[in-house]
Amino acid sequence: MHLFNLPFPIRDYLNDCKLILDSCGRVIFGLIDIAKGKRYLDSLFACIRIQQTLYQGLSCNIPYITYDVWKKIEKKYQGLAGIIENLHNKHRFEE
Repeated sequence: MHLFNLPFPIRDYLNDCKLILDSCGRVIFGLIDIAKGKRYLDSLFACIRIQQTLYQGLSCNIPYITYDVWKKIEKKYQGLAGIIENLHNKHRFEE
């Protein structure tokens, strides 16, 4: 629900989501430390990707993007995925 900007069916889920997301950061940091210590490079990268996904879903964690700019991106491109797809299609047609 959180990562896809979907509404929660009941208000209690919103509070539960906030508690879980606050705890996830600490858990993932622990996983990153373990993967780093054991030298599991694939697991380390997977944990970092999960961490970034959660943080960027939690708040717009991109430099120079304000709430107003984020809303314009949402309206025009349907989020960051739309921008990436647009750039990919543009690059593909230039070749």
